[in-house]
Amino acid sequence: MKIIKWIMAILTLVTTAIMLFVFPDTIPVHFDINGIADRWGSKYEMLVLPIIMLLSVAMFEGITKFYRKKADESDNEKQKAEISSNVKVLNITTWIILLVFFVMNIFFLYASYSQVYPEKYLPEFDVMRAVTITMGITFVVMGNYMTKTRRNSTIGFRFPWTLYNDTTWNKSNRFASYVMMIAGVIIIISAIFVKGIVSTIIMLASLLISIPIMMIYAYIVYRDERKKDDEGTDKE
Repeated sequence: MKIIKWIMAILTLVTTAIMLFVFPDTIPVHFDINGIADRWGSKYEMLVLPIIMLLSVAMFEGITKFYRKKADESDNEKQKAEISSNVKVLNITTWIILLVFFVMNIFFLYASYSQVYPEKYLPEFDVMRAVTITMGITFVVMGNYMTKTRRNSTIGFRFPWTLYNDTTWNKSNRFASYVMMIAGVIIIISAIFVKGIVSTIIMLASLLISIPIMMIYAYIVYRDERKKDDEGTDKE
């Protein structure tokens, strides 16, 4: 599976490099929330996303290797189980990020090509709508796997309150997973029925609403756990 990740990242880079021979020196490199090119620049800027993909694979593989080594060196079976669970979620997260980058790269290449060569009469393509739907799907999938993480400082809904103990971690991440999946579904549905700017605004609004809700819930759980610990200390 590790080899497939590298192949996907390298294939994206090679495909983009091939397209550079087709593109003129200056192409659309940024699109506004309506999917219209609002900045033209060097065609070589298209290599940025594929390079980020390669660096992401290297980074996540490094983190995975670190955790596996940590598990091998540990004599604590509980810790080994927790690390094993986190590694699985980390692998899923890596795949999600790679797929998002892969899809977005195709979207941007297509959009740039269609605007550089309008005489080709390619079908109209709403880049921002496609990106928004992709992000919505990402939230749903990642939310589904958040409940499988164990307390750690790398993946999951990490916040000082959620890291207090296993209870604050499990409850906060379970709640956050539901919020993320609901937000993802809302983003997907809105992007299907409305265009560019509106779907993007709904996506940003969903994030701005979801994050405070998750943080407030995490704090409430943390406060209750601290109260229990303080009461236990007083009794002693």
